[in-house]
Amino acid sequence: MSKQLASGHEVVPMSEEWMAEKPETRQLFNKGMVRIMPEGWLYPSTATFFLDKLQHFKFRPDDVVVVTHPKTGTTWTQEILWTMLHNPNLINPDANETLLLRSPDISQDMLHDGKAIPDMRPELFTNKLDKLCPGRNHEDGVLLQIAEVMQGPRVIKSHYPITLFPPNFLDITKVVYVARNPKDTVVSFYHFCRVIKVFNYQGSFESFVEEFMNDGYTAVKVLTATTPHRTVQFCHLPRKPPWLKKHSGGIQSPRDVPGSVLLGPYWPHLADAWRRRDHPNLLIVFYEDLQADIMAELHKINKFIGTNLTQKQLENVAKQAAFPSMKSRGEPLYKEYFNTEVLEKSGGYIRKGVSGDWKNHLSPELNQKMDQWIQKHTAELGLTFKWSN
Repeated sequence: MSKQLASGHEVVPMSEEWMAEKPETRQLFNKGMVRIMPEGWLYPSTATFFLDKLQHFKFRPDDVVVVTHPKTGTTWTQEILWTMLHNPNLINPDANETLLLRSPDISQDMLHDGKAIPDMRPELFTNKLDKLCPGRNHEDGVLLQIAEVMQGPRVIKSHYPITLFPPNFLDITKVVYVARNPKDTVVSFYHFCRVIKVFNYQGSFESFVEEFMNDGYTAVKVLTATTPHRTVQFCHLPRKPPWLKKHSGGIQSPRDVPGSVLLGPYWPHLADAWRRRDHPNLLIVFYEDLQADIMAELHKINKFIGTNLTQKQLENVAKQAAFPSMKSRGEPLYKEYFNTEVLEKSGGYIRKGVSGDWKNHLSPELNQKMDQWIQKHTAELGLTFKWSN
């Protein structure tokens, strides 16, 4: 049976039939999985609890929130923003603390229900929360509560799309949305899902790409819905998709349901930000632009968040956030969460930090499929990327 979130979105539980079809990718969580409708985001069932709590989270005017689809340059951007706000002269000893604690991911708490690890709340996080707020209930979200009590200006990370935040979110807080071409995104996401125990992906790269593209998302349309408490806008499919066949046990048609890549689909996430691109508190940054001319992008970010850094300080930021520098300081790892054997073979958490690695992975046939899929969606969005060829 479906329910409605405080945000107005519908929650549809995934049926046992759907989960049984591909248990290696669909039976990852003790309490099952859900889709957040109408966009169809695939989350652990525990997400509903934390998404409702998110509606009451107190964002502040000096916050900067990094919102991304996974593997689009999130960690890089977090380090850039934290350094701009807290360490532009490279003398702040807090920079030695792991980025996971300096810039908490408030969308991560929902993943702590994974079957792969009995207790998915790493001591790295619980110890930090217990130190900051002794007696807090870990069940209420360790990362969410760490972020809640941090001193400002906070740099907060989230893989939740903007539409799942409180309705006044963008009016209060500055948001940096990072986009990356889907070819490099899917390559990086594939490696990530192999090394993170909760994802536990063991299938082929080709199958992963097919699931990534099988998102059921056909066009962009903004709809307005009114609930007893608020009016919300959705970045929506123009008609009810054929895979949405509900019954008391959840979505019932596993063969027609969109791909089972957790935290997807990709296009609705990007479209949700893209349609808000003219909001003064939203800056959309492209990974490829950061790669091509980081100083130009740092100047844009500097102006957007109002740090007023000097050229020398911006050069410090670029140095601190360079991939070799980030890797040399130690990657944000905790052994409970990672398959270390696969991690070493794949190149680490901060793997390559390059554009165009998809050329080393996509077969000509798969590349052609992705080209058609990308062209279709970019045309619908009115979006042009520099990486299209």
